[in-house]
Amino acid sequence: SWLPDLAWSSVVGLATAKPAVYGTLPEDMEGSWKRWKEWADSETPELEPLPQDWKRLSSFHRLVLLRALRSDRVVIATEHWVRDTLGPSYVEALPFDLESAIDDASASTPIFFLLSPGMDPLRAVKPVGHKRGFTEESGRFVAV
Repeated sequence: SWLPDLAWSSVVGLATAKPAVYGTLPEDMEGSWKRWKEWADSETPELEPLPQDWKRLSSFHRLVLLRALRSDRVVIATEHWVRDTLGPSYVEALPFDLESAIDDASASTPIFFLLSPGMDPLRAVKPVGHKRGFTEESGRFVAV
């Protein structure tokens, strides 16, 4: 009753598709539902140990189980998995050198900024433009 129908269907599906790994999962979840509910209700279940012997699952199988029970945490958990499995260089943002990008830009090769909410590239662009004579005062800098 505490687990949404879609999540329970996923649990049963895992047990059916991969019985060697998840075969006893539905029964274990029914028998120890309080522990499983506590784990699933956690703010960060991807960081909590799984109940019972399930804590011995491989990191990949744990990620699959998390997908079944808490799909809202999969992106964050996948980032942790990639960092742990492949290394931090696969999840860290590449440094962006605005000066180099501007050197490579031209009238036929503009620079586009794809922004997330709250991001403001003007703080980085204005000082670089000012060094090159592109200012609002000179009329050579326009923010759209």
